[in-house]
Amino acid sequence: MYRLRLFEKLLKKSKKIVIYCHQNADPDAICSAYAIKFLIKNLKKGVIVKIITPGGMNALAKRVVDFIPIESITEILSNKADLIILADTNNIRQLGNHYESLTNLKIPLVIIDHHTTHLDLKKSTSCIIINEKVSSTCEIVYEMYKRYKLKPSKKIANVILIGIVYDTRHFILASSKCLINVAELIHFGASIEDAISIMRVPLDKPEIIARLKALQRLVISRADNWIIAASEVNSYQASVARILNYIGAHVSIVGGRNNDRFIMSLRCKENFHKKTGIHLGKDIAIPIAERLNGSGGGHAMAAGINGIGDIDDIIEKCIDKIREKLS
Repeated sequence: MYRLRLFEKLLKKSKKIVIYCHQNADPDAICSAYAIKFLIKNLKKGVIVKIITPGGMNALAKRVVDFIPIESITEILSNKADLIILADTNNIRQLGNHYESLTNLKIPLVIIDHHTTHLDLKKSTSCIIINEKVSSTCEIVYEMYKRYKLKPSKKIANVILIGIVYDTRHFILASSKCLINVAELIHFGASIEDAISIMRVPLDKPEIIARLKALQRLVISRADNWIIAASEVNSYQASVARILNYIGAHVSIVGGRNNDRFIMSLRCKENFHKKTGIHLGKDIAIPIAERLNGSGGGHAMAAGINGIGDIDDIIEKCIDKIREKLS
């Protein structure tokens, strides 16, 4: 409750607010940002709120915007704002080319997220609203609506539900409380059929080819009794990592290159996380990213790293870190 009171105080002092999603925004990022925008507009009349998606959105987020028009921009507006909010974002390095514009600003910063926040960002943040126990930022935002006794419109209920469907992998990762929230959103007019339909996209040929190429380049390692599958492909790293887990790997590490930077996606099975206690975001992605002066973070069973370096070397560092945690 203290954090919400602090959030309200910051809103009262603000006339222009910018909400940032992480680069290549996914449905949870864009949907939570949209729901936050209208939460703010309900709490303070006349405030100007803009959503910024650095580097645009991923394919599924674009489908959401086609279904429910959500206005966002990619230009830098941080120097024109009284308050900056990071939605579904735990590290300003995830803001792509907007990162530099935010590093020296003396504007209040709020984080609303379900990932572990980086220590360096905590020092410069005015208000942190984080719950790592939920599967999506949209769940946190819906809880904020309830705390403020605000009933979401049918449109907002749909937006929040879509974000939940995406980040819970169609409810596979949903908790009992999450499902209660889903039932409430349906009561407010959200359509579970529409949400699932938007998130169900047939694989296109480039993604299929990326998966097959990754299988050709597959390297298998062992850490105790756990199987680690690693590969390299320059697109669809997260998709490849998921499929490697699906076909049997306990941990998957997939790297790729985007110009001079690498992108690394890490995934693990639930039984690996539960039996070892290893949190891919906290224990693997963040410490390795810090050593490389890159950015990293994520969940217990899904994380990412990006920065500058040799892909094979980064994969080896990830495997070594996992072995270190197991020993």
